[in-house]
Amino acid sequence: MAEVRITYDAEADAAYLYFADPRVETRVARMYPCDPVQVEGMINLDFDEASHLVGIEILAARSKLPGYLLEMAERVGPSGECNGAVACRRCNKDESTKTVEVREDELRDYLEP
Repeated sequence: MAEVRITYDAEADAAYLYFADPRVETRVARMYPCDPVQVEGMINLDFDEASHLVGIEILAARSKLPGYLLEMAERVGPSGECNGAVACRRCNKDESTKTVEVREDELRDYLEP
């Protein structure tokens, strides 16, 4: 069974699921934001140049993912070290990467009627 790498930033309550082969350098070429109303939150799909899904970013992760996944996830952010992983939005800052920054109050606007 293939393993999926998961990182979690507890302070930002953001998780990232990596689908790219860790042995191959992969860059995010485009990001598709899922409709926040339909998914009741902020979920972004990241694709490489060949349109392969390489990762999923989940904001407000505690409300979207089972607790056991977050407990098993690699910690990043102020309490953990980001290791410069392929799809990490903080580390992957080339011009082809679209960085999405959403403040907690903006997310609340989507979730609250």
